[in-house]
Amino acid sequence: MHSAWTRLDRGHRALLALRAEGYSLPEIAAIAELTIDVLQSRLYRARLNFARYLEEERVAQLETEKEISQ
Repeated sequence: MHSAWTRLDRGHRALLALRAEGYSLPEIAAIAELTIDVLQSRLYRARLNFARYLEEERVAQLETEKEISQ
């Protein structure tokens, strides 16, 4: 999970971290100086990228385990 997190753009990590800490969308928008619409778009892209990176890690782990077991 750590490598998926570090692969994210720093801005996306910051937005996701603020959301995970319980900040509301208006609070995050004020902190990041973004409109709510832009914030929602960036959070959506950040979540998609994070999910994709996690899946890539999972597949790589499975492939490594398969190679080791052979």
